[in-house]
Amino acid sequence: MTPEQLAAQLRCPSGDDGAQVADNMNQHNQPIIAASYQALAPSAGDHIVEVGPGTAGHLPDLLAMADDLHYTGLDLSADMVSAAGAVSYTHLTLPTIC
Repeated sequence: MTPEQLAAQLRCPSGDDGAQVADNMNQHNQPIIAASYQALAPSAGDHIVEVGPGTAGHLPDLLAMADDLHYTGLDLSADMVSAAGAVSYTHLTLPTIC
């Protein structure tokens, strides 16, 4: 993948290359995401908006931190929203803004 192709996939992942980029981001960004969730320290009933959740691969960790969380993820990539939506969560909204 050329740097230009990678930049395009990072901006709005799509297709097989986008899925691979998303998997890599989920894996490599895990420590930062976990630290962010700890700093957020959600409480029961909180409403959380995330910009650019990709496949929302770390969402189960967030939802396990408190009861009755209301989560909305906004992502440019319809493919990422579709992948995230393939997993069923309570109180989950993942609209695409592409």
